[in-house]
Amino acid sequence: MKDKKFGHGLVFNEVNNILKDKCIHCEAFPITLVVPEDKKEDTNAVMQIRLSDENFKGEIQEIFENFIKRVTISD
Repeated sequence: MKDKKFGHGLVFNEVNNILKDKCIHCEAFPITLVVPEDKKEDTNAVMQIRLSDENFKGEIQEIFENFIKRVTISD
């Protein structure tokens, strides 16, 4: 988990501190999963990418679907 100054680990720790046992699960969704292969080394292109219906597929969609399964409370 990234715990650097702007890392998601710090955010997750704060969420857990605030919500305690109400926090079911935290998950990071790396934007690099939707960056085209030929642009992954282009920092500017990575910073400009936005999640959309067109690029929400493949690995990021699988991570999201698994996240939803984890946080969905079944009776």
